[in-house]
Amino acid sequence: MAYLRGRSHVEVARQLCDGGADLIQIRAKGATQDEIIPIAQEIIPITRAANVGLVINDHLAVARAIGAEVCHLGQEDFHGHERVDELKNPGELLQIGLSTHAPDQARGAFEAGADYVAIGPVFATPTKPTASPVTLGYVRWAAEHLQVPWFAIGGLI
Repeated sequence: MAYLRGRSHVEVARQLCDGGADLIQIRAKGATQDEIIPIAQEIIPITRAANVGLVINDHLAVARAIGAEVCHLGQEDFHGHERVDELKNPGELLQIGLSTHAPDQARGAFEAGADYVAIGPVFATPTKPTASPVTLGYVRWAAEHLQVPWFAIGGLI
């Protein structure tokens, strides 16, 4: 929310959809589910109308409640589970992706059945001030070894 720079989340979602985004992620660290749900409920009609997927960060219950296409979980959010399937309801189309910070975590995410893997932060980023950058070496490793969709995150602007 801090990166909206005074703009409404609805305005930003429309701009992203109009600009050609394939996915929009609601990443509101520190916000409660009760704070995120109304935001997501306002954004999802915009993304649906534009055929753009909506990713809910950290909150599986919110993703389900609003019918989002994707839920993104960090290492701490997935901790205690062995398989992504454990988090899915039978017949559910919701995709679940996992953040990783090293090759062992990426292999673990693949083995756990993640629909995609995020690798990073590649560079230092103010959104994760205590996280150590994983470097371009990890990006190269992912390109050579991952057998699931993946993308780099963190400090890429």
